[in-house]
Parts: sequence; structure tokens; C-alpha cells
Amino acid sequence: LTFAKSAAGATTLNLNGTLTTTTSGAGNPTINSGVTVSSNADITIDSSGGTFTNNGTLTTTGNPATLTVRNTTGGLTVAGTGSITTTSIGANTINITATGANALAFTGNQTFNPGVAGSINFNSTTAGGSVTFAASTTQTISGARPLTISTPNLTFLGDNAIINATGTSAIAINSGGATTLTITAPATFTTAGIFTAAGGTIGITPTAGQNLTFAKSAAGATTLKLNGTLTTTTSGAAAGAAITSSG
Repeated sequence: LTFAKSAAGATTLNLNGTLTTTTSGAGNPTINSGVTVSSNADITIDSSGGTFTNNGTLTTTGNPATLTVRNTTGGLTVAGTGSITTTSIGANTINITATGANALAFTGNQTFNPGVAGSINFNSTTAGGSVTFAASTTQTISGARPLTISTPNLTFLGDNAIINATGTSAIAINSGGATTLTITAPATFTTAGIFTAAGGTIGITPTAGQNLTFAKSAAGATTLKLNGTLTTTTSGAAAGAAITSSG
């Protein structure tokens, strides 16, 4: 499924009403450069092929609205350079979700803005699941809105794999369920990590009774940058909750 335009220049396709697109088998949805796909209600993009390529804009004016990009049967790769937004003043939600013991993989540069009262969620919550960010990619969180990452494995795959909050966002990282939380940095000294503007916060909280581990992907020293007021919290004693480092 491809949303395209017939000639040069930007264009907007208005699909007003609750919008659901579903690809089956190996099919994948794509929004081409210069194309805005817009609704005035909730949007759900299902990608059974496992890749959503967004080089344009996916947006809704619904008040409030939920905008979901997901694969209900496996992993999801978010590719391309584009924007995913909700523009109303309501309590909007943007959900990007992979299913099962699979990766939610960001391989391009996306800008997320859920509006003045909205929030953003990156989800791969099953044991064995992961959220990964490719080298030389930036996921931009606009509007000082909160981002929650729910996964047992958060991995920055290379140099300049960045989450950049341009405002005072509250970024929360949890393990998604009854499992440990491992945050993995690239193998060498890098600029990978999470960056917030002055006043932004980063809270890291595994499930109660579970461990938090900061790891590296290979031999050698590495640095993971977590710029913002940083709080890590482990609780409970059932699993000997602790914070550990692999190197």
C-alpha cells in the first residue's frame, strides 16, 4: 500500500473518519515524500509485512485521537524520514508497537508530536522483545511531550543513534512486564543516547523485583549519554533487584 502524488509539490490526502489501513502477507504501507495522509479521527496503520516507511506526514486532527502504527503478528521496522503527529488540544496518543519476542526497529529519522496535551509510546513488551535505534538516526520528540518506552531490551545500535527531545519532555523507560530491563550501548565511545532540553527528565524503572543492566554490544569502552535529570529506580527483593553494568 503506497500513498503517492501525481506530480511535483506537496499534497494532502484527507481521509476523514476513523481510518484503518491493513496490509496482509508480506505487504507494507508507505507514505511517499511530499505526501500528507490526514484524518479527523483515530488512525490505525497495520503492517503485516513488518515495515512502515514514512517519508511524508501521517496526521490526525481528531480531538482527542489515537494514532497507532503496529504489527499485530511480529516485529515492526519504522523507516524513512517523516513526521507522525496529532494536532488537537486533546489528550492524544501516538502508539508505535511491535508484537511478540520481536524488535520495534527505528531505521530512519522520524519526528513525533502528539499535540499540546498528548503522549507518545514505543512498545515491544514481550520477553525477548526489543526497541532498537539504528546508527545515524534521530527520533525527534517535539512539543515537550512525554515519551514512554516499554521493552525489556532497549538498544542503541551505533554512533549517533539518538532520541532527541527538543523541549522539556519526560522520558520514561520500563521493562514492559515481569522481566529485567537491559539498556545496550554501541561498542565504542559514541554520541548515542537520549537528549532532552534543559528541564527534561529521564526515568528508568524496571518492573518491581527485576534488575536493570547497562550493557555494551561488544568489547571496548563505551559511553551512553542520558542527558536530562536522570532517575533510575529498582524495587522489590524477589529477584534481588539491582543495577549492574556489563563493562
